[in-house]
Amino acid sequence: MDRTLLVEIASDCSPETFVGLGAGLLDRMRSDPRPRLLLAGLSGEAILLGRHQRAASALDRQSWEKSGLPVYRRPGGGRALLAGEGRLGLYLALPRPDAILDSPIPTDRVINRHVRGLLAGLVRAGAASGAHYFGRDFVSSESRQLARLSQDGLPEGPVLFEAVVAVTESLELPAALRGYPVHSDPRADGPPPVTLDELWKEPRPLSAVMEAIVAGYERTYGLRAEPASDATPAADFGPPVWEDEEGFETSGVADIPIGFAEALLRHADDRVVEVRFRGDFIAPAFVVRALEQELVGLPLAFASLGERVDGIFRREGAGILGVRGLRIFPDAILAAAGKH
Repeated sequence: MDRTLLVEIASDCSPETFVGLGAGLLDRMRSDPRPRLLLAGLSGEAILLGRHQRAASALDRQSWEKSGLPVYRRPGGGRALLAGEGRLGLYLALPRPDAILDSPIPTDRVINRHVRGLLAGLVRAGAASGAHYFGRDFVSSESRQLARLSQDGLPEGPVLFEAVVAVTESLELPAALRGYPVHSDPRADGPPPVTLDELWKEPRPLSAVMEAIVAGYERTYGLRAEPASDATPAADFGPPVWEDEEGFETSGVADIPIGFAEALLRHADDRVVEVRFRGDFIAPAFVVRALEQELVGLPLAFASLGERVDGIFRREGAGILGVRGLRIFPDAILAAAGKH
């Protein structure tokens, strides 16, 4: 097995370009299946929504408009964050979930198994007391949140591991920009934020942080890093940040362990006409699209909706993080239809 890891460095990378590079890397795995690590020194400043979030719920629109900050979607799901100057973006693109591992793993273990190189790199980069992952959507150090994590994937097998690291600036979205209500569990947001420069004993240039992370992946997985000879082009993906919601009824947001989830529904004659699932959960975009497409025409009854949802999540490459169970999806549809 070839143990080469191609490494791309994107300097002075805007958040808009960064999210497009993630989509481009995943698409590239279809034709060029060599594992590839991209590290981006981010510039500017923007809000990055999780792939499946509803902007109208996650953000306070009036405060956002006053802020002047642009908003983009990340390739992976999860919660909104601030990205830009003082932060580092990372993607690890693989042709299949176990490409650099010794044994197969399910899709919902992609973050767990591929964050380990990042953890080793962050310790080398200055998180001397340790960098830890406890199964959520973040890396912690000294009981504070240092990086955010996510993933995406394709039905053919390729996967994308995603991270944004707070180097000198926090990832935390200011409270005034948040649109969600107070969560019933005060632990849902995770621990308070921290940056690498609060942890290290002496300042380090971003290039040294990148070198430490590359070394972390080499040593953790027995890889040999080589500079990529060509740059991955950015790619577009959806949905748009602010969606046209005319004609949809909403379920309202429901608590999930890492935030909130909801459904937007159009229905007629007691059947689904169109549905959108939005929220902070982490799932491959193709799975969420399948849910939205294949529930159309079904009766508004828990049994039929639940059976179809279960079937979709049994497919190859399907998986989800951040929910307690799959019933959140049929329950949200029925709530939007006024049947709960």
